[in-house]
Amino acid sequence: MPRERNRDIDEIKKAEETVRRKKRKRTLIIAAVILFLLIMALVWFLIQGRREYGSYEVVSSSENAEGGDFYESFADGVVRYSANGIKFETTEGARIWDSGLSMHTPGVVFSEKYGLVYDIGGSGAMLFNEDGVVTSFSTMLPIAAAGISDYGVTAFMTQDNNVSSVYFYDASGRKLDIEVRNVLAKSSGYPISMSMSGSGKGLVLSLVFIDRGAVKTRISFLNFDLGKDNTDRVVGYFEYDECIFPEVDYLSPDRVVAFGDDRAVFYSLSNEALPKVIKEIEYDEEIESVFTKQGRAAVITRAGDGGHVLHIYDSDGEPVLEEDFENSYQKAEFSGNYALVYGSDYCFIATDGGVIKYRGLLDGYTTYMTSAGSDRFLQYGDYGIRTIRLK
Repeated sequence: MPRERNRDIDEIKKAEETVRRKKRKRTLIIAAVILFLLIMALVWFLIQGRREYGSYEVVSSSENAEGGDFYESFADGVVRYSANGIKFETTEGARIWDSGLSMHTPGVVFSEKYGLVYDIGGSGAMLFNEDGVVTSFSTMLPIAAAGISDYGVTAFMTQDNNVSSVYFYDASGRKLDIEVRNVLAKSSGYPISMSMSGSGKGLVLSLVFIDRGAVKTRISFLNFDLGKDNTDRVVGYFEYDECIFPEVDYLSPDRVVAFGDDRAVFYSLSNEALPKVIKEIEYDEEIESVFTKQGRAAVITRAGDGGHVLHIYDSDGEPVLEEDFENSYQKAEFSGNYALVYGSDYCFIATDGGVIKYRGLLDGYTTYMTSAGSDRFLQYGDYGIRTIRLK
């Protein structure tokens, strides 16, 4: 009897081992199939991601367009504004909110969570987000330029007689007890451009001044935390001879780019108390346009044959794309994951990673374009709004 019992136990163990082997085999087969499908999906996405399209199709269209409006991408939608009003719409053209305005020359700036529309040369300002208007307020002096943080803190560059000042307001429209003053007649310089960091602690100014009859620019870095013991809040600056820098911008919390007449300069603020230049790129040809987004900067230069060259850089100034295109254009900007360069009937599209997606003509007269998702775009023009898909 014991032998029979041992034989039964051995047979049970063999049967259990057979079942385990079958389960392991089935598991390995399933894992192999899943891995194969994942690899195929990755290959497909890589091919699609690097694919240049030769045509497009109109997916949908509407007549919801108004002449004279300006457009800017914000959050997951589009801000449409004019001297008389501002609206926020989805990328399908559906209105989320709108508000009246009374501004002579409206300008807009954006942070990740807020937008600010202000009257250039006037004193009116309106802070908004995706849900609607947060507050409206007025500055004490005419506004020359503005900046905004991710927390809704706004900075306004103003001027009055021989003094230019930067004033700050919180998200409720209350003026903060911070002021940066520059006497225009002295070497402190006349500010022509500014950008505020997302945290609101940092501010970069481009200031032009005359030194012994020569025009110079000073790129000044201010910090309202580390520089609070300095009357001007300056923690560092760089001077350039015979070059004006009409635009400066934060690319990330610790990267800044300044665009000059003939160059782009990238700065590191990894050490907030000690800004430094990490890349300076000079161009032989004329700079026509510049535009930025988080982590990316772009420059369009005129080519020697009369065409154009699109240069895209990462936040360290390393090249991502350099590509020629021939047709004329009216606007260039980043939208979503794309760089868009377009004119009345021409469009050049590349990813912000440097992959060319489309170049060619578009039907109708295009006044504005924005990304509407993967290889889809909104095209605003005299026909209304079209959703197009590359194919």
